[in-house]
Amino acid sequence: MTNLDSRADQKRRKPPLSASIRNGTLLMLALTMVTGAFAVPATHKLGGSIREALHRNYLSIEAAQHMHAALYAAELNQLQGHAPAVVTQSRATFTHWINVELSDITEIGEGPLAHDIEARGQRIFAELSRNLPGTPSRGDFALLHQRLDDLIQMNQAAMFRADSRAMRMGDRLASEFALALVILLLIGVVISWTLARNVAKPLTSYPTACAASACVAQRPDWASSRSLNSRPLPPSSTAWRNGSNDLRNSTSIG
Repeated sequence: MTNLDSRADQKRRKPPLSASIRNGTLLMLALTMVTGAFAVPATHKLGGSIREALHRNYLSIEAAQHMHAALYAAELNQLQGHAPAVVTQSRATFTHWINVELSDITEIGEGPLAHDIEARGQRIFAELSRNLPGTPSRGDFALLHQRLDDLIQMNQAAMFRADSRAMRMGDRLASEFALALVILLLIGVVISWTLARNVAKPLTSYPTACAASACVAQRPDWASSRSLNSRPLPPSSTAWRNGSNDLRNSTSIG
């Protein structure tokens, strides 16, 4: 009686197979959602930071190119003859884009370089406005163009570094995501193996139980069968057998 009670308690404590399948499926779904919750924001953050860095570097390069163009126009105006309107327009263009650059400092050393470009540009355009002969000199223009080229090279190098850094961060993110998928796969394998074992357990235990109880009871008893065959048939069975023999004989005669 005690063994029966313990077995009944064990059956009551053991969760049903449907609950095991449901819990395993929910666990897999939860792990997938957690992996996606970590991967998607990280990917979005990586793309946003790279896009912002490249945009700001590109804006600095664009500002330097516009300042180059303003200086070339002022220098050409000085060679062809002084025209105050051209100087005013070139100075306004240069001032606008140097202000854009000063508000978009991203690299180490870019701030002092931008301030130096601003000071040299203001001095050159002030001398052009005074229209003094020989001022500014060709060397002043060349030096300012060189400083603008340094600004362009600095931001181009920063763009290449951002690209390589993005590649490293992308590789790291891909490796972390692959590791999460491997862990998820291992957990899925364990859950699938557990479910398969629970499903197959009743089928594997049935032959043993059958051999121990039911199949033994279902074995034919040849001695009892012989004794049954030796017993006389009941009258109803004899009548049924005689009727079947008469039917067989009438069929053969016809």
